[in-house]
Amino acid sequence: VVYSLAGGIVRFRVRLGLKNGRGFSAVGISIAGGVSHNIGQVAVAVWVTGNKAVFYYLPVLVVAGVLTGMLMGMLALRVMRAIPGGNQV
Repeated sequence: VVYSLAGGIVRFRVRLGLKNGRGFSAVGISIAGGVSHNIGQVAVAVWVTGNKAVFYYLPVLVVAGVLTGMLMGMLALRVMRAIPGGNQV
């Protein structure tokens, strides 16, 4: 639970900052959210375990965060376009 909560908090703050900053698409914001979620989880895992070797898993998680963030961002765009007034990204 602690890992998910930490990842969710980091993801929320990053996505909120990018959304308010303009210049990022829904896909870009989603990718940043996926990657930042994984970074938050790994940071807490290192803190909880006291083992910095957990950082070696980060490249795999970053790739997964980019891929899933891209997929979710593209799906979000399709849904927003299907909803009346949803084109306001």
